[in-house]
Amino acid sequence: LKPSQLYSRLRRSSGGMTKILKRLEEAGYVSRSPDPDDGRGMRVTLTDRGRSLQERVFHAFLASTTSLMAPLTSHQVEAANKSLSELLDLFEQRASDRSGANGGRS
Repeated sequence: LKPSQLYSRLRRSSGGMTKILKRLEEAGYVSRSPDPDDGRGMRVTLTDRGRSLQERVFHAFLASTTSLMAPLTSHQVEAANKSLSELLDLFEQRASDRSGANGGRS
């Protein structure tokens, strides 16, 4: 991803995102490299260490969510999933609208 896509999705300032990316890169979770499509830009990618962390966090989140939703009926789980999916779509649309209104910048 481009850093601008990250700070738009995460609702961070470009300066704040730059600091976060620097720390993540220093910790070995991401790497930054020149964008082959835009000589002025950068691309951010997960390293093997970053992918490993992402997988551990995802599995912990999944286990926690499964435990939390265990008392719900299948109908309640479906309704919650539908509502959360719609909410995420709205957030993504708003982020996309803001990005477009700011010329790709947030």
